[in-house]
Amino acid sequence: MAKKNRKQRQAARAAAGTTTSRPATVRERPRQPTRAERFEAQRRARRRRALRTRFIVGAVAVLAAGGLLFNWASDRRQSQRLISSLEAGSCDFDRDTDPGRDHIASPTFRVDPPSGGDHLAAPASAGTYQVGNVPGDGNLVHSLEHGFVILWHRPDVADAQLDQLLDVAEPYERDVLVVPRASLPTAVAATAWHKRLQCPSLEPDVLSRFVEEFRNDGPEDVPH
Repeated sequence: MAKKNRKQRQAARAAAGTTTSRPATVRERPRQPTRAERFEAQRRARRRRALRTRFIVGAVAVLAAGGLLFNWASDRRQSQRLISSLEAGSCDFDRDTDPGRDHIASPTFRVDPPSGGDHLAAPASAGTYQVGNVPGDGNLVHSLEHGFVILWHRPDVADAQLDQLLDVAEPYERDVLVVPRASLPTAVAATAWHKRLQCPSLEPDVLSRFVEEFRNDGPEDVPH
């Protein structure tokens, strides 16, 4: 019995001292993409970049077009409000003009009073003119091209109205010409480049607004 127990203890110790070996883990190397796969990945990346660029450019174009449209609509509304204020009384606003803006020797004008067209090479100076020393229409139109405004009146306008017209011109003496014109369809008128205001009766506030809005607004930027 003692011999048997001894053998059992020896067998247990032998079993305890035995270690169970585990198989070694083998790490596989990741598969490298083939040349065709690399080319395809590069092609897809280029396509994504191109699509992203087109999207950005398109978005910028849409925003720019929206901004231009907004500015155009805003300018149009402001222009309409200005014209409405100029025509609130007896005056009529229009953009009637002769074509062209070249220097020629003998210009003629269909529109009376003129507001544009081919003209003489020398402009008229700002100031108040009397019957007998009025510059030619070709000189006056050249002044309009330089951003001057002309206040026209019939020669037989009442002295009180002429004084009011001169009062309108006084704050803008560097930018305004006061000119008599026998053929004027109305008692008073004002012209800037491609803009006209014709008034059966003198309206100082309206004429002042016209001068303020359109002086220095000709196609040639010439200091006054």
